[in-house]
Parts: sequence; structure tokens; C-alpha cells
Amino acid sequence: MITNAADVTAATQRVNNAETGLNGDTNLATAKQQAKDALRQMTHLSDAQKQSITGQIDNATQVTGVQNVKDNAKNLDNAMNQLRNSIANKDEVKASQPYVDADTDKQNAYNIAVTSAENIINATSQPTLDPSAVTQAANQVNTNKTALNGVQNLANKKQKRLLTSTN
Repeated sequence: MITNAADVTAATQRVNNAETGLNGDTNLATAKQQAKDALRQMTHLSDAQKQSITGQIDNATQVTGVQNVKDNAKNLDNAMNQLRNSIANKDEVKASQPYVDADTDKQNAYNIAVTSAENIINATSQPTLDPSAVTQAANQVNTNKTALNGVQNLANKKQKRLLTSTN
């Protein structure tokens, strides 16, 4: 039983909070607008990715669904940043001694990884929306860049010439 003004105020506040919590349409619309605002700030996503994510936001029927889409978009934006960074110096890599003197299969592996990354970045239809797939593509570029063995190949050639010329 409520016997004082503080209890009445507290009970009124609980009723108001419950009523606000039941206002699902307004909460959903607000969550969707906030997610779209956040999406506009994600600078590493492609236009196709943003368009697809906007559709997912629009189709969400619950606030938690909108939040899940927004969280995935943030993860995807971070992964796309890593992917873009992984190929940012591709021209310099291809002109470098580790690439130029590398085994052909290692050059090909690097080229394929770069092409795959570019395909994800430049996709205009059916964009990649899985952050782990994007991260994997970035890792492939970096792994294949590290595997370029031109420095070792050149050192081996020099050693072979040195041994041949001394015999």
C-alpha cells in the first residue's frame, strides 16, 4: 500500500517507464534511425555494402535485430579498413625486390589475394557482408606478401654465382 508522496512518485515513474517500454513502434523507429546515422559514419564500407545493410535495418522487426545489424556493420567496417590497408601499397610491393625476384607461384598467390581483396572492395552486387570473410581476405594478402621470397632467391643466386666463379 502506498502511504506517502515519494511512494506515489516512484509508482508513477514505474508506470511511465513501463508505458514507454511498451511503445515498440517508436523505439524501433528510433533504433533504425540511429543505426542509419551510424552507418553513414562508417567510411570503409562500399556503397553496395551500405545499401545492403540499410535494407537489413529497414527489414528488422525488433530493436535487438537492428542492434545486431548495426554491430555487424561496425565489425564489417573495421574489417574493410584492414582489407583496404592490406592492398594500399600493392603497386610498391609489385615493384619491390621481394616480389620481382620471388618464385612465380608466390607472385601468383599474392596477385590472386590482391584480386580477391579488390573484388570485395569493388563489388557492386551481392557485396560481402561477413566481417570474418573480409578479415580472411586481408590475412591472405598479408600472408602472401610476407611469403614473397625474392630476397632469399637473390641471395641464393649470388651465392651460387660466387661458388661457380671460385671453382
